[in-house]
Amino acid sequence: MCKFEFNPQTGKLTKQIKFINKDQKTEEINYNDDGKTIKETIKYEYNSETGKLTKQTKFNDKDKKTEEINYKSDGKTVDSTKKFNPETGQEIQ
Repeated sequence: MCKFEFNPQTGKLTKQIKFINKDQKTEEINYNDDGKTIKETIKYEYNSETGKLTKQTKFNDKDKKTEEINYKSDGKTVDSTKKFNPETGQEIQ
């Protein structure tokens, strides 16, 4: 299932959200003001038993940077954060 959000003044696409029930994942794609180019992609992963957020991965298309955020079992408190270069896989300090 997909949900689309548009800017009411320009009619341009601002956000697309994909729900993947079998994998307990959601993917959010945010667009730049032109409504065509991707600003960032955010993937959310949930615990299949509790439904709480376990991991969030952000890919910033402009900066070519991936940020991985892991959550504690409460689904709210950040446990760890890592930043990577998606092309090399190297962690950014």
